[in-house]
Amino acid sequence: MVIPKPPRVVFLSGLLAAGLVCINAWAYSRLKEQRADVADAAEELHQCRRLAATLGRLQGPSVPAGSKPIQPNDMIRWIEQSAQHAQVSMDHLVKIWPEPVKRIGNSRLKQAPVQLQLRSVDLQQLITLLHHLASEAHGLQITAIRLAADQDNPQGEELWTAEATVTYVFDEPQSPQARVQ
Repeated sequence: MVIPKPPRVVFLSGLLAAGLVCINAWAYSRLKEQRADVADAAEELHQCRRLAATLGRLQGPSVPAGSKPIQPNDMIRWIEQSAQHAQVSMDHLVKIWPEPVKRIGNSRLKQAPVQLQLRSVDLQQLITLLHHLASEAHGLQITAIRLAADQDNPQGEELWTAEATVTYVFDEPQSPQARVQ
């Protein structure tokens, strides 16, 4: 003989089963979200490690550094060769003067900047001269350029007065006394 269940027990059993199904669906969706979060975190960790390695490489010299200080006569000779290459006559090359050598931060590198001043040059000559200086295998960089329209120009050509800083970076380890300070 089968005993009929009261309607209340059937209702509560159905409600309990529906609740368990809902809890199971919610738990599964949370598990899926957490798996996606773990995958994202793993990708971000990989990216962070890659960026940290890149930063480590960048903390070294950002320019190719020479192994020894440059001689002023060499720098002047290179500038004159570049001026000749750019068809800038020496009378347009007004000044070449070296600045004091400075250490770059707390690194092994030092920089030796040299100021150039040119008068009555056109932009093609200027760019050719600076490009030739920077592209030769001397390790020179153009670190600053200032231009002003040339006021003494009777022919009406577009001529410029230019000041440029050419920098040579070289490797010179700090002395033990300098590191302590």
